[in-house]
Amino acid sequence: MFLPQIAQCNIYKELTLELLRMNFETIRERRCAISLNLNLTDLLDDDIYHTIHNRLGEAQSDARLCTFELLEEEQITDLPLLQSRIASLRALGATISIDDFGTGYSNFTHLFALDIDVIKIDGSLIRDIHTSEVSRKLVESIVAFARASGKRITAEFIHSAEVLEHVRSLGITHGQGFYLGKPAPLPDAAA
Repeated sequence: MFLPQIAQCNIYKELTLELLRMNFETIRERRCAISLNLNLTDLLDDDIYHTIHNRLGEAQSDARLCTFELLEEEQITDLPLLQSRIASLRALGATISIDDFGTGYSNFTHLFALDIDVIKIDGSLIRDIHTSEVSRKLVESIVAFARASGKRITAEFIHSAEVLEHVRSLGITHGQGFYLGKPAPLPDAAA
């Protein structure tokens, strides 16, 4: 809700850089895996990209704890540069995911063009998978594509035993949602 206002105030980049700093600090101090949402265009910004790349290059053990969940946008302005930067982060050990796949600007073209590791199926498709034939068919198509292209799959918005059962029946082994666990603060770092 607040990101458009932040963009209008020209503090989006500063906020993104500060959130990256805080997350890298958390990884270093607590040795826990963290997923970070970024827009595809964030990786085209030199300052943001170099901050990520340099940090992961300094501590490659941290890179294995980082997943960058990329939010699709309507138009990618420099696909070759984006492909190169994603490949570079993956080479350092980071995991790259497409978030909220199946809604908005999501399309299979991005999946063919970008070398990603994980497809996160949007919760709007998962939420009603146990009652909607349309949702089930769409998810089946995404799963078939992901398997054929060697991508891992995560289902969002698993909110009940019925939804979990349907997700599992499709062979999806990773998920998130209130039924599996509600958001909570990180436990205190081990002494």
